[in-house]
Amino acid sequence: MMPLVFLLSLTDPSMLSTLDAINYSPEEGVFVANSLIYRYNPATTPDGLRGEEDTFNICTFWLV
Repeated sequence: MMPLVFLLSLTDPSMLSTLDAINYSPEEGVFVANSLIYRYNPATTPDGLRGEEDTFNICTFWLV
């Protein structure tokens, strides 16, 4: 969203590092599995709630 509203350029180093951080695999600690984004990794950051953590779909659409 940031490049679309001209907040940052797509080639800005902070934007590129943000994309790199979002695209870490669960094995690396967070966020993307099966091309879907999670808000956090419940295995490393338990939230105390029962059940499984689902994907954060709006963020997946924004990343696309």
